[in-house]
Amino acid sequence: MLLVTQKQREQTGEPAFVARLVFHFQRYHLETIYLLPEELLQKRLEHCLVRGRNWGLTWEYSLTVFAAHMMTIHPEFDEQPEIRAALSDEALGEPDERIDELPSKVRDEAWEEAAQRGNPEIYWKNLGLGLKNNPEVNS
Repeated sequence: MLLVTQKQREQTGEPAFVARLVFHFQRYHLETIYLLPEELLQKRLEHCLVRGRNWGLTWEYSLTVFAAHMMTIHPEFDEQPEIRAALSDEALGEPDERIDELPSKVRDEAWEEAAQRGNPEIYWKNLGLGLKNNPEVNS
């Protein structure tokens, strides 16, 4: 097995992965990100990767799915109790395998609750990653 250090990932692998992730969102999630300048989208996705890695996710696929949930459902979707429980449930396998179990283990009502956590732009603004001149959160 090839081990890539964090430093190597930061210098080569990570920027390339983030670029692929930006492209993925521009191609498949345009309705979610169309207002975001590319630089802001990149920074938000980098934050998504950090948050996903905090759950133990390592695969590009699982990190992409996690980022998609953060960007399309709510940036704090993983704080919904039922989702949090599934992400933490070791009986569902390794962290990268658990992300695939979410649709079958989490009720639709829990997903809806996660989406209703509040205005996602407030979350991003609090991180310094908010949209400029956004009247919904800049007032």
